[in-house]
Amino acid sequence: MRTLPVVSSGLEMLPLGLLALIFLVSCGGGARREGPPTPRREEHVTEVHGVRLVDPWHWLRRRDDPEVLAHLEQENRWTERRTAHLEPLRRTLFEEIRGRIDETDRSAPYRFGEYLYYRRTEKGLEYPVYCRRRGSLEAPEEIVVDPNRLAEGRDYLSLGAIALDPGHGRVALTIDQDGSERHALAIRDLPDGELVPLGIEGAADPVVWAEDGRTLFYVLLDDAHRPYRVMRHRLGTPPAEDAPVYEEPDERFHVRLSTTRSRRFIRIEMESSITREVRLIDAAAPESEPVVVVPREQGVEYEVDHRGPHLYLLTNRDAREFRVLRGPLPGEPGSWQEIVPHDPERLIERLELFADHMVLMVRRDGLRRLVVRDLRDGDEHEIAEDEPVYAMRWAENPEFATTALRFETSSLRLPWSTWEYDMDSRSRTLVKREAVHGGYDPEDYETTRL
Repeated sequence: MRTLPVVSSGLEMLPLGLLALIFLVSCGGGARREGPPTPRREEHVTEVHGVRLVDPWHWLRRRDDPEVLAHLEQENRWTERRTAHLEPLRRTLFEEIRGRIDETDRSAPYRFGEYLYYRRTEKGLEYPVYCRRRGSLEAPEEIVVDPNRLAEGRDYLSLGAIALDPGHGRVALTIDQDGSERHALAIRDLPDGELVPLGIEGAADPVVWAEDGRTLFYVLLDDAHRPYRVMRHRLGTPPAEDAPVYEEPDERFHVRLSTTRSRRFIRIEMESSITREVRLIDAAAPESEPVVVVPREQGVEYEVDHRGPHLYLLTNRDAREFRVLRGPLPGEPGSWQEIVPHDPERLIERLELFADHMVLMVRRDGLRRLVVRDLRDGDEHEIAEDEPVYAMRWAENPEFATTALRFETSSLRLPWSTWEYDMDSRSRTLVKREAVHGGYDPEDYETTRL
């Protein structure tokens, strides 16, 4: 007869009373394990296309209901009790992560007009401080906005947009003060003015200036939290006099605001999951009506930028991986001409225009790459990357009349690095690289792509 091997745990050698004590401790002292709080059931039936849907917890959608808030608090407290034993590990991991970064640091300054803009962090402060210096980094520092000051006495604060007026004498802010993502608008005169609320509430985060420096455009949210209506505000007038500029009736579309880098046009962008449409307003004539660039067509996406006498269109119309067209300004005669044909081997993700250059962010063989075209002679080249595997993202590039291009890269060896690339000379300069403390040396590692 075969017998199974016996592996001793050593427990059989312990007294019976001690075994019982170990069992009780492992089970929480004999007490029944506390379960999570259970919300009550309330019958709720919805009929959709003849289908009857029963949801006994539909009442939890009432965000401001005291009973809902009380239940969420119970869940939070239960989670804290259940994970209390992990607190030492959480603290250890937090201190290790914090020890590898610079808590007091400054971002790579970028030029915009006469100023160098940057943000800095300080140990002990919750938010970065947004700053600038005029002409050079040796000039006195001016505070654009200090969220730490704005957050004083508040339980919550989040900044949406930080928009400078064309003369860099004012900044417009959108501020979320309760976590609802419904923003209030305020402005501040630079460098020393106080923050002045405009009395505009319930807005999405984008806000843009017209070229007169007196007119602001913003977007309101509907009851479903969808950005849907563009409004125009004139400084010095009450919000009740703000004029509606455009309202999107189709609930599938969200509305966004931006400006072209040339600052010639304000863009109203309507976007759904697979369809986009853009309307333009002359930034120098803020009361003019928005003009449709290309009427929306289901499944067709496009983006618009401007340079000189032309609009540039990045679109997937008849081009799965996108192509670039060039056409006339709104109201001008002419037709769209293809200047970058469709290439099935690369996806064009982004189109950016400068005074003399066009930059395409493309994805080929799984990696992002930057392609620069000189619009004066049509010469085109791709910016080379040394790392075999990397991530890439766009950096701050507010200037239009410049040959300097900013972008950021990171790899499995190297932390995020900010580069400045001269599009004429094709020279590349490392502006800033995130510090990694703790004895890390990237030369101890290598990466290979297979």
